[in-house]
Amino acid sequence: MTKMKKICIPVLAATALAFSVPGTTQEAEASCNTYRVNVATGYLALRTDTSYNSGNEIGELYTGDTVEVTDTSDSTYWYVYSAKLNKSGYVNRNYLV
Repeated sequence: MTKMKKICIPVLAATALAFSVPGTTQEAEASCNTYRVNVATGYLALRTDTSYNSGNEIGELYTGDTVEVTDTSDSTYWYVYSAKLNKSGYVNRNYLV
């Protein structure tokens, strides 16, 4: 029984580690650009432009939703892709963690 424990523990640890590490470089890079939405109330608007205007809203993101950031060149609005909405647009970066 002692010999079985000595073998099982390293195997279980190695298995757990294998599932926690991204399998490819692409997956590792994607995870660095993934952010989670964090708003106190309401929603974070996904917009077609880098300005606050109710006419350019194309989607609503809520706390816990995730987005892939693809462009951070603007100091306030980042260009993101939302898999949930299957859309790309701009969001206020201050609500991404």
